[in-house]
Amino acid sequence: MPEFMVRMDGIKVCSQKCENISAKLNLIKDKIWDSEKNLEAYIKKNGIDDLLRIVHMVGEDVSKKKQTVDNLKIAFERIAEEYQKAENSILDGGILSQLEIKDTAYKIDSVLFDDDGSYGGNQGRMEMEYLWNPYKCFDVLKTVREYYPDMNIWESYKLLDQFNKNGCSYIAFANAILLRYEGKKEEFERTFGFPMYQKNGEPNYERLALDYYAYVDRTDQYDEENGHPIGMTDGAKMRFTEEYMRQKGEHVTSVAKGIGDITPENFEEISKNCVVTINVRENYLYTKKGDKYIPYQYIDGGHAMVVTGVTDDGKFTVSSWGEKFYVDPSELDKIVGRTENGEFIANGGGQEYRFASVNSPEAGRIDSFVCYEF
Repeated sequence: MPEFMVRMDGIKVCSQKCENISAKLNLIKDKIWDSEKNLEAYIKKNGIDDLLRIVHMVGEDVSKKKQTVDNLKIAFERIAEEYQKAENSILDGGILSQLEIKDTAYKIDSVLFDDDGSYGGNQGRMEMEYLWNPYKCFDVLKTVREYYPDMNIWESYKLLDQFNKNGCSYIAFANAILLRYEGKKEEFERTFGFPMYQKNGEPNYERLALDYYAYVDRTDQYDEENGHPIGMTDGAKMRFTEEYMRQKGEHVTSVAKGIGDITPENFEEISKNCVVTINVRENYLYTKKGDKYIPYQYIDGGHAMVVTGVTDDGKFTVSSWGEKFYVDPSELDKIVGRTENGEFIANGGGQEYRFASVNSPEAGRIDSFVCYEF
C-alpha cells in the first residue's frame, strides 16, 4: 500500500446513491399520478379537509428532508475544507518524513458493500418479506411463480425457507455477478432478462440468486428429498456457475483454492482479477464493537460468503445475510502436509489432526476459497 493515499470509492458511492434516490423519487411520482386518477372519488368520500390535511403533512415531510439535504451539503463542504488543510499540512509540511503511517485496510471498491443499505445479498430476505411484509409478499410470490408457475402459497413458502437455509452459495455467486456488471445495468438486463436494481434502488441480489437457484433446480442433479437444491460443494459450485453463465451467453472461470493460497497479505492483488468467495465450515463469524471482535455465530456445517476486504489487523471482511462480518484466518482449517503413509495433515485453530482421504468425515472441516474470474 502507498504511504499516503486518498480512496476515491466514496465518489462512486455518492453517484450510486444519487441513482438510488432518483429511482425512489420516480416511484413516488408514479404513485402520485396513480392517486390523481382517483382524486375526485376520494374527495367525494372523505371530504376536502381530509385531503388538505394529508397534503400539509406531505409538505412538512418534504421540508424536513430538504433541511436534511442542506445540512449534508454543509457537512460535505466542511469535510472538503478540513481535508484540504490536512493535505497541505502533510504534503507541504514534510510530516510524511516524520510519521510512520499505518496501512489502511483494503476493501473492494464497490457500492454493493458500502455499509449503507444492504451489505451484499441476503438469502433470507425473500422469506422474511413473504411471511411478514404485507406490502411485498405478493411481489415475492409473483417472482417465485416466474420460475415455478404452478406453485401454491404453501409450496412457495417451503421453497423460500429451503433457499434461506441452503442459499449461501447462490447468493455469494449473485454478489460476484453484480460486481462483474457494476456500472453496466443495461448489459445486465439484456443478459439476465430483469433489471439490475429494484424499484427502491437496491441491487437485485435475491432475484439474481433465485434465478441461479432455479437453473440448478431444473438440472435435477443436486436436489434434496423434496426435489429442490441444497447447498453445494466446491466442485458443484465450479461446475454450475460456469454452466449457468454459459447458457446466459457469458463466461466465468471458477477456481478452487486452499486457505494458504489466499491470505490477508495477497488478497488485494488476487482480487484484482477475480471475485473471492470463502467457504467456512466449522468456525465463528465475528462482528465488531469498537476495537473488539465479538463472536456472532458459530458456523456448523458450512457457509459460503464473498470476501470484501482485509482489516488492518489481518482479518477477512465478508458479506453474509446482507451484513458485514469478520473471519479470523488463524482459526481456519487447512491442509499443511502429508505423512509418509499418505495421510493428510491438517491444522485448524492451532490444533493438528490427520485423515486418510478427502472423503473422510474430517475432510469436511477443511475451509477453502472459490474464485470467479469473469
